[in-house]
Amino acid sequence: MDLHSVKDKVVVLTGAASGIGRATAQLLASRGVLLSLADIQGLALETLGRELEDLQQHLFKDEAPRKPPLTTVLYVRSQTACNEWLSKTVAHFDGRPIFSAANLAGVINPSITLERGSIRNVTDSEFD
Repeated sequence: MDLHSVKDKVVVLTGAASGIGRATAQLLASRGVLLSLADIQGLALETLGRELEDLQQHLFKDEAPRKPPLTTVLYVRSQTACNEWLSKTVAHFDGRPIFSAANLAGVINPSITLERGSIRNVTDSEFD
């Protein structure tokens, strides 16, 4: 995919506050993507949102003002919360459809690590 073709498209990312999610958000922001970012780490997510807004204001200063990234503290294991976040996303970006999504949140059932001791010991059925 040509990353320049995603400019002004709405992309939603979970797990955006750190690691692969953060790096993905930074790359997409540099390409002019309209981002809706979610994570359970509120402070890190808020910081990232401000950084990406500043980045886009700098990179696209000669263009019309852009909507800032939407940041939402989200527990991705709640379908209701996820649905609300997606609805907020569409509203935040004035009805633009969601173009793409990346679920980058690392969610592990805490009982797995307590019972088994290692993520390497998790079966496929337990992982889902």
